[in-house]
Amino acid sequence: MKLQLTPELLLFLKDQGFRYCFSKTAVCNNDERFDIIITLYPTHSRPRIRQLPLEYDTYFALDKEPNQLAYGVDRVSVLVDLDLSLTAIYVGSLLRPKIMRKVYHE
Repeated sequence: MKLQLTPELLLFLKDQGFRYCFSKTAVCNNDERFDIIITLYPTHSRPRIRQLPLEYDTYFALDKEPNQLAYGVDRVSVLVDLDLSLTAIYVGSLLRPKIMRKVYHE
């Protein structure tokens, strides 16, 4: 399942142990909102540039370019391709209430 890259999703991926992502860039001619669509596929280990899967152009470290892309770039859609089980875990993490610590004032 493809999800829009957000800072929350990026943090979730890092918390799950992902450190890199494959990247595929496509020009979008039939959508007035976007000129470019970038699809990222997270991976735990550093890929070898000469042995990338054919469907991907390059790879990134999650704490570099995707960190900037998570905050949005004009006319660029950045999607993350996740398997169904990882998507379910991510959605569940969004639905769980955040545990707040009590703050005591003197």
